[in-house]
Amino acid sequence: MKKTRPIIIRILACVIGLPVLVFIAVLVLLLHPKSLHSIVQTQAEKHLNCPLEIGSIDLDLFDNFPKMELSIKELNLLNPFPGAPNDTLLGLKQIKASVHLGKLLSQRALVIDTFLVDRLNLYAYIDSNGQSNFAVLNLESDPEDTTALNLPFESVQLVFFKLQDAEIFYLDEADSILALANRLNLNLSLNHRGQTAEGLLRLSTPDLSLEMDGASYLDGDSLKMELPFYFEDNKLNLTKALLALNHFRLQSSGSIALHDQGLLFDLGFETAQAAIQPSLQLLPPVADALPEAVFVDGLFGFQGKINGLYNDSLMPEILLFGALKNGFFSYDDPTVELKDLSSEVELFVDMNHKKASYVVLREAKAHTGKSSLEGGIIINDLLGDDMHIDLDMALDLDLQETADFLPEDMDISLIGRAKGLGKARFFLSELMELNLQQMHVQTDLLLQNFKGRYRDYRLETSRGRLNLTIPKDNSLTSLLNAHLYQCPLLSAGMDSSLKAELQQAKVYFELSDVMSTTDSVAFSSKLKAEKALVWYDQIAADIVNPKAEIAMQMDFVDSTAVSDLHFDVEAEQLYGQMDSVRVNIKNPVARLQMKGQEEEKSRAFFKADYSSSALNLHYGQEVVKTESLGIRAEAYEDNTKEQLLLRWNPKLEVYLQEGDIELTAISEKIFIPDIRFNYSNEVFSIIDSRIQLGNSDFQLMGNVLHIGDYLNNTGSLKAELNFVSNLTDVNQLMKLTSGLGETENEENAGTEAAQAYNTGSSGKEVAQAHNTGGSGQEEAQAHNTGSSGQEEATPADSTVASGPFLVPKNIDLNVNTSVMNAYVGNQIATNLTGRLYVKDDALVLEEIGFVSAAARLKLTALYRSPRPNHLYLGLDYHMVDIQIDELLSMFPDLDTIMPMLSSFKGQGEFHLAAETYLDKNYNLKKSTLRGASSIRGDNLVLMDSETFGKISKILMFNKKTENKIDSLSAEFTVFKNEVDVYPFTIVMDKYKAVVGGRHNLDMSFDYHISLLESPLPMRLGVNISGTMDDLKIRPAACKYPENYRPVSRRIVDAQKLELRKLIRETLIKQME
Repeated sequence: MKKTRPIIIRILACVIGLPVLVFIAVLVLLLHPKSLHSIVQTQAEKHLNCPLEIGSIDLDLFDNFPKMELSIKELNLLNPFPGAPNDTLLGLKQIKASVHLGKLLSQRALVIDTFLVDRLNLYAYIDSNGQSNFAVLNLESDPEDTTALNLPFESVQLVFFKLQDAEIFYLDEADSILALANRLNLNLSLNHRGQTAEGLLRLSTPDLSLEMDGASYLDGDSLKMELPFYFEDNKLNLTKALLALNHFRLQSSGSIALHDQGLLFDLGFETAQAAIQPSLQLLPPVADALPEAVFVDGLFGFQGKINGLYNDSLMPEILLFGALKNGFFSYDDPTVELKDLSSEVELFVDMNHKKASYVVLREAKAHTGKSSLEGGIIINDLLGDDMHIDLDMALDLDLQETADFLPEDMDISLIGRAKGLGKARFFLSELMELNLQQMHVQTDLLLQNFKGRYRDYRLETSRGRLNLTIPKDNSLTSLLNAHLYQCPLLSAGMDSSLKAELQQAKVYFELSDVMSTTDSVAFSSKLKAEKALVWYDQIAADIVNPKAEIAMQMDFVDSTAVSDLHFDVEAEQLYGQMDSVRVNIKNPVARLQMKGQEEEKSRAFFKADYSSSALNLHYGQEVVKTESLGIRAEAYEDNTKEQLLLRWNPKLEVYLQEGDIELTAISEKIFIPDIRFNYSNEVFSIIDSRIQLGNSDFQLMGNVLHIGDYLNNTGSLKAELNFVSNLTDVNQLMKLTSGLGETENEENAGTEAAQAYNTGSSGKEVAQAHNTGGSGQEEAQAHNTGSSGQEEATPADSTVASGPFLVPKNIDLNVNTSVMNAYVGNQIATNLTGRLYVKDDALVLEEIGFVSAAARLKLTALYRSPRPNHLYLGLDYHMVDIQIDELLSMFPDLDTIMPMLSSFKGQGEFHLAAETYLDKNYNLKKSTLRGASSIRGDNLVLMDSETFGKISKILMFNKKTENKIDSLSAEFTVFKNEVDVYPFTIVMDKYKAVVGGRHNLDMSFDYHISLLESPLPMRLGVNISGTMDDLKIRPAACKYPENYRPVSRRIVDAQKLELRKLIRETLIKQME
C-alpha cells in the first residue's frame, strides 16, 4: 500500500498534466488538432509502458478567449495483467478542461476554471506476490520521490473540479483487500500559492463496499464527505469537516501536521445523534461481536479529541464524551429486557499503553417492566490484559424478575421488592472465571414483601434490610457476608415439617468460596431475635430472646474428614410442646463442637455444654422440675465399635439441683436436692446424689467401674457405692432396679436351675441332716413317706404389678448401707447397716442388721432370679426380742411351717436358716423349701382357742383368765412339704409338757403331747392328728418318759450351721 499511493498519484498527475502540456504545445507551435493527437501519442509512448487509446481530442482557443478549452473523449489505458479482472486499467468517457491563458502567460499562474472527468472506470489489482497492474509509468527517478512533481507555476488555482459517475475497483490479493465504489462523485476546489493551499473537497457514493481478510466491513453503504481544508507550514487544518456513513454523521475540526516522526494529530470531533442498531451494522465483524440472543438499540451521540503522534509504532490518544438516550437491551435466554437506557459516557483510549485506558458511565439509568437501576460504572485498563470494573448503582428491583437471571436448575424463586445501593469492584477475569473470592460486592437493600424459596427451604418477611458483601482478601469464611435485620417478622421453613417465625430478627451469614474444589468450604451464621416460634412435625416451641451461632467447615481435599462444626444457642426462656409433652426452660445455653480427631480426621470428636437455671417438663401426668441443670460432654468416635457407648466413648459431667419429679408409676413425689456425677466408659463417679421420695430420702455416692468392658461383653460391671438414708423404702428401690440386664429370651429359659437344685449337693446335705436328726425312727419314716416333690405354690395374697425383682447380669456391686429408718415389707427397720453384694445373677445381703418393732434382726441372705417365675432365696435370720405376732405379720408363710405360733403372744428369740424357690409373686414353692429353725420365749401368753380348750380339758389344765407359758424352746426342720417339730418342753404354771411331731404344708398334723409334770396323780398324753378343719384330739399314753429331756438341740444347731455354710458356699460359688 505504501508503494501504491505515489504510483497512483503519478498516474493521476499525468492524466491531469497531459492537457496542460497540450495547451503549452498549442501556444508555442499553434498546431492543428491532428498534430496534437500525434504529439499526445508520442508522449504517452515515452512515459507509459502500456498502450493508450484516445477517441478524439478537441481544442478551442477562440470561443472563450483568453480561456482555452480542451476536450478528450474515449480515453482508455490498456494493461493486460494475469489475474486482473479487466484488461483495461483506466477508462473514461470524457475529460473536459478550461485554462486561463492570460494569467498563465503573464503571471505564471495556472488557473483551471473547470475540470470535468466523466464516467471514470478504474480497475486496480495487486496479485498475491505484490505485483500490480497499475505500475505503467516509465520513471527515471525514485517512484516514491514526489519532488519531481513540482510544477513551474507561481500558483495553482482549481476553480472547479468534478469527477462524476465514477466506478472504482480495487483488489489486493496480497493483503486480502477488496474495495468497490459505484457512482462515485467528487467535487474539488483548490487555491495553491507557495507553501499554502486552501480548498474544499466533496465526495459521495451511494454504493461503497469493503472486505478485509474475508470479513465484510462495508456492503453497499452510502458515503458522503465534505472536507474544507487549509494547508500551511506542513499542517493540514480542518474546519467542520463532515463524514457521513449511511445515517451516521461525524464532524471534525483541528489539524494534522507533518512531523519528522510521523503525523501529529490535534483533532476534535462530534457526531449528531444516531440510532445504535443501524450503527452497529457499520462496525467491522471483529467489533460487532454481540451474540445472536442480544439486541441493543437507542440513540447516542458523542464528541471528543484525538491528540498525539501517529507512525508505525505510535497511535494518538482518544478522549471521547458521549450520551445514550432511549436505550434498549434484550437477551433471549433467559429473557431479559432493559428499557429507557441512558447514560453519560467518558472514554479514554491510549493504544500506546503509557496511560491506562478507561470508560466511565455517569448517571446511567435503566428499567425493566418493574425494576430500575441508576448509578455509575468505571472500567479501567480498558486495553490491558485484565480490565477492572467499578460499579456504584442505586437499585429498585422486582425480585421475581431478577430470578429470571438465575439458571433454571437452581430451583429458586423470589418475590418482593429490593431497594437500595449496590457497589462492586472486580477484574474482568474474576467475573469470567467466577473467582468470587477475589471480587468485592456490597449492597444495602430494603426488602419489602419478600418471599424466597430454594428447593425445600423458604424465607419470608414483610420488611427488612439486607446487607450483602463479597469481601476481598479476607479470612476463610470470606466469600459472602449477608446481614438481614430490621425484620418485624421473619418466617422460615423447610418442606412441610419445619416452620419458624422470628420477631425483630437479625441474621448474619458468612460463606467461603463455594467454587473451589481443591480447598475447603466454610460458612458461619448468627441469629438474634426478640421472640421465635418454631414448629417441627409435632413439636412447637416459643423462645424468648433467642441467640444462635453456627460455623461449619468442610474439607474438599479429604472426603473422609469430619467437618468442623461449632453451634452455640441460648435464650431467656423456651416453651415447647410435643403431643402430651410440655417443657419450660429458663436461660438455656447450649454449645456444641464437632471436628475430626487430630490423629484420624475421619473419626469425630464431639464436645457439648448445656446449662439452664430452671426446667419444667410435663409428660402427660408426669412432671420433672429443676432449678439448676448442667451437662458437659465429650466423645471420641471409634468407628470400629458397633455398640453406641463404645463407639463414642463419652465423658459426661452432670449436675442438677432442686429437682422435683412426679411419676404416675410412683405415688409419691421425687425431690432431688442435688445430683452431681461424672461418666466415662472407664468410671461412673457419683460425687453426690441426694433424693427424697415421699417420706424417704437417700444419698448415693461412689464409683461404677469397667463400663466399657461390660458394654463390650468382655467383663463385669463393678461398683463401689455408699448408700446413706434417714428413711428408705426398700421395696420401692427393688422395683426401680428390677430387671436391669435381663432379656426376653431369659424369661423363657429352660428348667436347668430347678433341675440342678433338686439334684445338687445342697439338697443332699439338707436331707442327710434331716434324716440323721429327730428323736426316733418314726419321724424319719414319716418324713420319707412325704410328698413327691412337685412344685406347688400357695395362693397369692397379692401381686407385684411390675413383676419380681430380677438380679442384674454381669454386675459386681458392693453397696455399704447406713439407713436410720427403713420400710421393709410391712415393718419399719431402724439402724440398718451392712453390705449388699450383687455379682452376675446373685444378690447377697451380708450381716444386715436393723431394729424393728418386731425384733432386733441380723440377716445374711442370697437371692437369685434365673427366671421371673422361679426365684431362689437362701437366708439366715437371727431375731432377738421378737414379738411373735409381729413376726407372723412380717413372714406370713411362717405360720404354715409352724402353725402353733399363731396361738402364742409375747417376746422371744427366733433363728431361721432356710432356702427355697419362689414364684413371681414371691409365694413359696413349698416343695422346694428346706431349712431349720428355733424359737425360744419366756412368759408367753397362750391365746384362747377351741383347739387349746380341747387339749387343756384332756390334760386337765387349770382354767385361768390368761394362759401364760413360763418358757418355750422349740426346734424344727423343713424338707419339701414336711415340717418336723423336734420334741420341745413347754412350762406353764405347775405343768410341764413335751411336744413333738410332724405336719405337712397342706396343714395335716400328727403331733403328740406328753405331760411330764402336773398337780395330777397321773401322767397323761394327747395325740393330735388330721387337719385344721377336722382335727382329732385323743387321750393317749405318754410317749415321752417322765425324765425325758430333749436331745435334738445340737442336731438343729448343727443343721443351722450347715445351712449357713451352704449359703456362704453358694455365694462364693456364684462370685467365682
